[in-house]
Amino acid sequence: MAVTQNLARLPLAQLEKCGSSKEYLEKLINFSLLPSEDYLDLDWAPNGLEIYCEGSKQLPQVKLGLFMALHGASLVNPTYRNHIDLYSVYSDITMISPNQVQEVNTYFDRFDREAFVKWGISSEAQERKDLTQGLDCEPNEYYLRYMDKLFEFYQIAGQKKYGAIMWWD
Repeated sequence: MAVTQNLARLPLAQLEKCGSSKEYLEKLINFSLLPSEDYLDLDWAPNGLEIYCEGSKQLPQVKLGLFMALHGASLVNPTYRNHIDLYSVYSDITMISPNQVQEVNTYFDRFDREAFVKWGISSEAQERKDLTQGLDCEPNEYYLRYMDKLFEFYQIAGQKKYGAIMWWD
């Protein structure tokens, strides 16, 4: 089974409950707490998205927004640092608050899609084997698909005034 990054968007009350209850947090990471549309499986895309944003010279705010969107800003529950006692989690479980989701969306508004695509077809990008290994399609198609999914995920979270939790499993 491949290790992939997952995200969940949820209201502040549920976010806080994940921080105080191991059982509640386990329901979240086992995909049984929320409707399926409130989860996002990012596959292996996160590292490549960061490389693409760096290579395409996105504004620092865009790169910060992407970092927050993928890595979070704080631990959900410090008791379960480094996946201790949680089945099938291979990272810290981190989060961003509803206010930070709004901040991420503001940064994402500055994303330069044209530069992202151009860099993806550059010789520099084409020479990077870490961007193509295991893909079943063209790298640009793959990374644009996941960037768009990430944007949509956070736009909906922002509209609902939700926070987000992220982890690798």
